[in-house]
Formats: sequence, C-alpha cells, structure tokens
Amino acid sequence: NSEGRVAPYIVSCHPIADVTAADGEKKLDFAMPVTANGLSGLGHNPVQPHTVRGQGEVRTCAECHRSPSTMGFGSGNYTVARERLYTAGGSGVTVYQRNGAAEQPLPTGTLPVVGETHAIASVPHVVEGTAEFLYTAQGANGLAIFDLRENAPVDPVTIIGGIDAIDVARVARYLYVIDAGVGLHIYDNQDPAAASLVSTITMPGAIRVVPWGIHLLVAAGNDGLNIINIADHSNPWIERVIGGMDAIDIRAYAHFQGLPLPRAHMSPIRRPAFALLISFPTWRSQT
Repeated sequence: NSEGRVAPYIVSCHPIADVTAADGEKKLDFAMPVTANGLSGLGHNPVQPHTVRGQGEVRTCAECHRSPSTMGFGSGNYTVARERLYTAGGSGVTVYQRNGAAEQPLPTGTLPVVGETHAIASVPHVVEGTAEFLYTAQGANGLAIFDLRENAPVDPVTIIGGIDAIDVARVARYLYVIDAGVGLHIYDNQDPAAASLVSTITMPGAIRVVPWGIHLLVAAGNDGLNIINIADHSNPWIERVIGGMDAIDIRAYAHFQGLPLPRAHMSPIRRPAFALLISFPTWRSQT
C-alpha cells in the first residue's frame, strides 16, 4: 500500500470492453485491461479488514485468517471460464467451444491422452482466465501436463509416471495428486510445464483432494475425511481425521451468516442425504 506495507486489495473499477461491429464481427470480446508488465489493469483499492467493534458483532479471527474466500482466493462457489470447456471421462479429455453456442457447447476435438481420464486441473491466464495449462489424471498412465497456449505442442509436455493418478488439484505453485493405493503426492509446479516431487503422505484410501487455505481436505473412503496441514509443503501432516463415514467426495463451501456462530463450513458429500458440516475455527474439538 502507500505505506509500503502488505495489505489486501479489492477490485473497484471494472473497465471491460465488448465491441461488435455492424457486420457482426467481434472487435473486442469482453477484453480486460492489461498493464505493461502483463498484469490485470483493473482498478484495485487497499482495504483494512480489522475492526474495533465488539466481540460477537464481527467475524472471528479464524474466519478471515483461515478462510480462502475472505483472503481473496475464491469461495469455490463460482468459476470463471472463457472460450473452452474441458471434460474428463472414459474416452479421455474432450474440448468444447463455448462461443456461439453457450447453452449447448459444440465439441471441437480431444486431447491425446492414454486411456481414461479421472480428473483435470488447469492454470488460467492471469488476465483473460483462459486455460494455459491442463493437468490430467490418467490412472496407471500417470499425470499428463498439456501446454494449451498458442503454437504449443499438441502432445503432453510432461508426463509424471510411476503413479496411479486418480485425482489432481492445483493452487499457486503446487500440484496435489492422489496416487491410488498409496496416498497424496505434492509437486512443486512453479514452472507450469514441469513438476518435481516435494513430499508424500501415505494414505492408501485417498480418493479425492480439495485444497482449502493451508489445508487439504482428503476423502479417503472408509478411512473418513482427512484434514492435512500444508503450511509447510515439505512437511505436511494429518491434523485431523473424521471417521464414521465412507468419504468419496468433498464440497467445500464458505458463507458468513448467523452471527456470532462460526460461519466457515465444509461439506464432504457421501450421498445426497448425508453431509457433514465442520466449523473451521473450532474443528479440532467440534464436528
């Protein structure tokens, strides 16, 4: 900020241009301003989130300092996507074009993957939001990394072999990969086209991984929900195991209502009729 200190910023002005010529030709397709060094040109203002109001009238410390949505990392409730959709399944990865048929996107091709694709993750362009790299979990064929930028190779630029990759997630510079029957691998992915192993947590029942702030939420089948502390990626540790369930998937959801009760919750979904709500500020002692 103006005092040379680290401070959170929020977007203020949104000068986004969409221009179509008289003959229907698209001149600007929701183009966003870009600075000379390639960063977003949207106006940002620093904010001071702390308050002097009394206890019970505002959020607790943990709700901000341990909540990705409050820190600007997104709530997971909304996903911005542009131009293309990528779907994973038994036939691999299919690419759909969103422009021109937004309600029913048309398939435009596939990616050259081997066998079934269990999960995908991506790295978006910092301004446009289009996918620049795609990570595909290919089961026993490992994890494939595709460079989707213009004039990039069609085939994977990197394949992480020797693992049975059934799920993948990416946040910041790290990849989180579930290796079936083994556990969770953490890779340094600062170069989006490469990956180097940082650490592994043995968790044979692991099925699904969802990053949430300084934690990973791991659905581990009959081993329940595992909450992994990744404040130090080189030394992750299991902070909490919540058993009594067959955890096969997770949906993390943050909301802030009902003062003064804790309002940051997550829900590992076992079936439509069952959801577990966990209060982040007090999850060590309350579920």
